[in-house]
Amino acid sequence: MFPQAFPLACDKHTGHIKHLHAATIALNARGSGYPALGLNLSYSNLLRCAETQYWLYAGTPNDKVQLVLCRVRVLCPKLKDLNGIKSEQQALQLIKQQGNSELGFLQFFNLHRMEPAIQQLVWSKQLAAAAAQLLSVQRLRLYQDCVFLKEPGYAETNWHSDLRMTPLDTNTFVTAWIPLRPIKGGEHDSGLVFAACSHRDFALPFWHDLRERDLSDRGYELADTGIMAVGDVSWHHGWLLHCAAPQPPGTSRRLALAVSFYADGARLLACKSDPSVHKHMLHDEDAESYADWLSQLKDAAPARHPLLPLVYP
Repeated sequence: MFPQAFPLACDKHTGHIKHLHAATIALNARGSGYPALGLNLSYSNLLRCAETQYWLYAGTPNDKVQLVLCRVRVLCPKLKDLNGIKSEQQALQLIKQQGNSELGFLQFFNLHRMEPAIQQLVWSKQLAAAAAQLLSVQRLRLYQDCVFLKEPGYAETNWHSDLRMTPLDTNTFVTAWIPLRPIKGGEHDSGLVFAACSHRDFALPFWHDLRERDLSDRGYELADTGIMAVGDVSWHHGWLLHCAAPQPPGTSRRLALAVSFYADGARLLACKSDPSVHKHMLHDEDAESYADWLSQLKDAAPARHPLLPLVYP
């Protein structure tokens, strides 16, 4: 069972929270003194549209190659020239032979910039209001949306936190994870698994290299999203460690939409002007997402750009 959830602003929170109802989405915060949000959202049609649009943009052979190439860049960092890779099979073979990890997923960023129906979901005031309430902020910006694809047989998604891949110097960051088809839960499907309260474990990233760190000695309570219907939403804090199991063979591909928000006023990491910034800690896995706006902003400036729209209030 998914544990009793606490709001992200609560001192005892675990860092993850789940909407339990697909048609009328209300926050699961029993006993926390945190009122239901009463969002009254019906996402099913929009989510099916998101799945359709994903395949319109990413389902053609050339676009599928580009998606796999992004994973080659991340998983095969010693390969400097990717221009010679012309097919999906060639890219997959390189990952198998030279990758530092198995292929766990493909991802496609910022569909909301291409498709009005997806923008309607990602920019919705209801979704943004939930994120603003969870972060206890008055003004909120959209960071990105990302569709994650796990084909049957894809490997696990390793433990990670979203802010590790984000060039923002902030703690006020939250992600909504929205499945585009029902998630069966348990061993039957690949939902998210959370290390509860790990976003408050300051000692872990301070003292340890997380790239190959075994987390079993940290004492985290592990919890997963469980069974989810189309329209359910799982939320997690930007520093919360989470992973996903392999997608079992013989199942249907898993598609999920992740929508990330941050508090207006957050600044970019001062990678150029502040020598105390640990630049090596910023993982460039999501570089394709922020490439269009990062170079246009000054070092350490507030992260405000037309591609980072204000969505609340």
